[in-house]
Amino acid sequence: MSPDLPPLDEAVELAQGVAGVFSHLTGGTYGEPARSECEAGETLVAEGLGNPVAFAHVVIDWYAGATGDLLHGAGEMSHDHYNLVFSSAALARSACEYAGIGWWLAEPGVPVQIRVARTAWLVDKSFREAKALPVPDEFQDFEARNTILLTWARKNTSAKEKLPGPTARFEAMNPYHGKANYAYYSMLAHGNLITTGNLINGQLTDRTQQIPDFWWRIVLACAQALNLATRISDLRDRKPNELVRMYGLQRQYSALMDEYAASGGA
Repeated sequence: MSPDLPPLDEAVELAQGVAGVFSHLTGGTYGEPARSECEAGETLVAEGLGNPVAFAHVVIDWYAGATGDLLHGAGEMSHDHYNLVFSSAALARSACEYAGIGWWLAEPGVPVQIRVARTAWLVDKSFREAKALPVPDEFQDFEARNTILLTWARKNTSAKEKLPGPTARFEAMNPYHGKANYAYYSMLAHGNLITTGNLINGQLTDRTQQIPDFWWRIVLACAQALNLATRISDLRDRKPNELVRMYGLQRQYSALMDEYAASGGA
């Protein structure tokens, strides 16, 4: 006999509680080692850009904020009264993607040159992706407005510091549940017929059969978000009580889901 799963309202509360943790970790005055990193960055000031290490921390904040936003939405779309099955999956997957990028950028203990190189690589990659868009006039305008940033990025990238792919990030952050679950997220995101049919049939017949799937996507997305939050916490020496509380709740629900899966989910 499998354990009873809690109502989805608890999954919503978990997702939105974890999302709220990032407000305690971003902006403001940093603790160590981030403070010393930013001080060291003063010797690397780039004309027109300022302190590149401080900029790297701003970029970390952007990805943390995006992760929290998407996770909050994934939780909200899991409410029973919406009767939506795809929205929370897409948002949960996106939250994992953003968390993985922030996690890579926020690795504690790396030299400031590496943190700068990773940020520069991400800027350059984003620029190269934008260049492929079929809107040449807009691209040229963007390039003109961001000449300083783009020139800085090209000078500071490193062949050794490239963002790992989404699956590799997911697996590195969560080895136990990593590759298989990311593959499932990707199937949902890219319109795989089998996963699409299963979700639609469940939506039309018995939504209660889909409760485990909702729980899994929330628990996994929260795990990725908390991995990012923990890195930022270590990097900036911030230990908010909410981070500790949410980490404990996530582990509790994750253990329950593991027990559910081990029992066959019946």
